[in-house]
Amino acid sequence: MKSRILKTCAAICALALPLFATSGPAEAQQNLIQRIAAKSGETIELYPVWAQANCRSTLLATPEVEVLEGPAELTFSVREQMVAVPAAECHNKIKGGMVIATVGDVKKPIEGKLTIRVKFKTKVVNNQLARTYYYSLFP
Repeated sequence: MKSRILKTCAAICALALPLFATSGPAEAQQNLIQRIAAKSGETIELYPVWAQANCRSTLLATPEVEVLEGPAELTFSVREQMVAVPAAECHNKIKGGMVIATVGDVKKPIEGKLTIRVKFKTKVVNNQLARTYYYSLFP
């Protein structure tokens, strides 16, 4: 029982932290944005994606990635795979995917801001999740 209460508190704190952190100064907000650093031809696994209810996948199709802001040298896809869902205390992996970034041909070092959006088609509702990164790409 105590373990379950601690896990619930930890999950609530993990969800609430970004809400409190985004109300701080710009420097604190900037630290929340992750950085991608990669060379030409590299592939990076960014994060798993899924949609679930009662530890069962509700996805009707593999999620799609849309680049809202970013360089042409970076392309994104979702590799379909079974993923763990620890936040929901699911003991078995469910159908989901991994967001993959692939670096094309980089002629000279470039840096900037990247915003991607993952779109989900589910049995319940169509949803989307956006993330922002800073990137550094090298030949």
